[in-house]
Amino acid sequence: MLAYSSVEHLGIITLGIGIGGLAFIGAMYHAVYNSITKMALFFSAGNIHRKFKSREISKVSAVLNTLPKTGWLFLLSFIAISGIPHSVFSLAK
Repeated sequence: MLAYSSVEHLGIITLGIGIGGLAFIGAMYHAVYNSITKMALFFSAGNIHRKFKSREISKVSAVLNTLPKTGWLFLLSFIAISGIPHSVFSLAK
């Protein structure tokens, strides 16, 4: 799914570059932050796979307890890449 998402984001970035001006700057920010977030997701998924030795979700559990740094990095990266708006978290308070 992450690789498919990369193709979609390349189209968004290309559109921003084509429009130019402020859209170009937004496209560059999007390219940088999206690539950093996906890199964090791939690396943390690799750490989780190495620890649990399985790709099946049912065999992976308690990641936040077993690998706290990796688990939190994966969770925060997932939230960032999902595009969940900040207002969702402020409503939870």
